[in-house]
Amino acid sequence: GNHDDSLRLSVASPLAKRHNILLFGDSYMSVNTQNLNADNSGFSFMKDGEKLNVAVLPYPTERALGFTYGDNYEEKVAEKIQEISERFEENATNVFVSHLFMAGSEDKTSDERELGSAKLLSREILPDCDFVLLGHVHKPMVVSRSKNAHYSGSLMPYSFDDTTDKRLVMFDTCDKSLKDIPIRGYKKCVREFADTYDKAMEILDSANDWIEIHYTGEPLTMTEVASIRRHCACAKIVVENREVSVKKDRKALDGRELFMEFYKKQKSAEAPDRLVNVFADYLAKVEEGQGETD
Repeated sequence: GNHDDSLRLSVASPLAKRHNILLFGDSYMSVNTQNLNADNSGFSFMKDGEKLNVAVLPYPTERALGFTYGDNYEEKVAEKIQEISERFEENATNVFVSHLFMAGSEDKTSDERELGSAKLLSREILPDCDFVLLGHVHKPMVVSRSKNAHYSGSLMPYSFDDTTDKRLVMFDTCDKSLKDIPIRGYKKCVREFADTYDKAMEILDSANDWIEIHYTGEPLTMTEVASIRRHCACAKIVVENREVSVKKDRKALDGRELFMEFYKKQKSAEAPDRLVNVFADYLAKVEEGQGETD
């Protein structure tokens, strides 16, 4: 993937190969057995007279593509896909597997053309084969029906905006059909709302998922905030103080009030009186022209 170090991942290749696990990355790949033939472009597998050809393209970095100044990234990726797809055969099941950011999977509400440093690519560069299996986007989706291209999605949620049910996609090489298999047993990412400390702790104590607490009650003490954050079910706490949500005229606030508001926003707690007094004293000296040093 785009966040992985392919060279480091490939270090385990010799050990993985002993257990019939193939890691495609920077290391040289060569396997030749009665049923399996593999090289850096992918592998072919025979079983019960049926042949499966899988072309594999790890996330194509500019370095891996031999990218030079003036090259077009999408054209280089397209050339690489065409090269590794040469292992496809007419009387076999052909599958393309890669880690790519494809057009049609981007956020429609933004003009995003990169995601996690991966550049957006057009669907036309995908090869013509029986099944295109893609990784990168965490939500399961169909990228192209004509190319039979799919993102299966991540095995678990990685953000609180991800509310999709996780699944595996099983491809039947006999009839070329797809079947969704739900994944169970993982923890979901759930947003909960609480207006008291006790309510927040009650939610966390009964939770079986990762919880993002949105607190809307009276200001919490630093001890209460720390207690919530230490809870094993708490992934994040967001303070939405009702008093602060009513927009104030900042010009009407003095320096002491502005500092207290800033502290509450940053720390999710009231500023200690001692700290407020120290700030107020320093502010007074500045206003008197005595705060030029330190």
